[in-house]
Amino acid sequence: MSDRQTKFWIQSSVFVVVLVWCGVHTYGLWRHDPRQALILVVSTSIFFAIWSCALFARRMSLRRSHEAPHTGRWNATCLAAFALAVSGSAIAFYARFYLITPPQALHSLLGTTIWVSVGILGTATLTAMIGLSSPTAKRGKTFGIAALMIVALMVLASLLLPLAMPIS
Repeated sequence: MSDRQTKFWIQSSVFVVVLVWCGVHTYGLWRHDPRQALILVVSTSIFFAIWSCALFARRMSLRRSHEAPHTGRWNATCLAAFALAVSGSAIAFYARFYLITPPQALHSLLGTTIWVSVGILGTATLTAMIGLSSPTAKRGKTFGIAALMIVALMVLASLLLPLAMPIS
């Protein structure tokens, strides 16, 4: 088998394993709480969408690298990581300062908003690491470093902010 076929089979097997895992857990969760099952399906779908976009972007960058010499193009992965870090931070600030004492009806919105921001910041971290490890694109890696610094500041703030709050 060629290297391309090997990569295809590895990616296909990971796809099938994740799909089977999601199916088994969705079936088990559906009997207890259908909302949790839907959350699992949506989360897995988002994972597959991000993975498909990453594979597509890699394929397109490989085509471009074969067509033209490396002319110092921008690192789109680091730019995307920076955009994700900024948006995840904005969602976290919204959850922290505008949903501080939510009524009971907004309590689930607060938890969902926090988990969405954590997911976006985790995706930003992963995307920044991928972008910084790219040997071909030289320009724009500063955005990847900035994205990692934003995520680190958000983690530090989430650890220190409860210490600064007055005890009631």
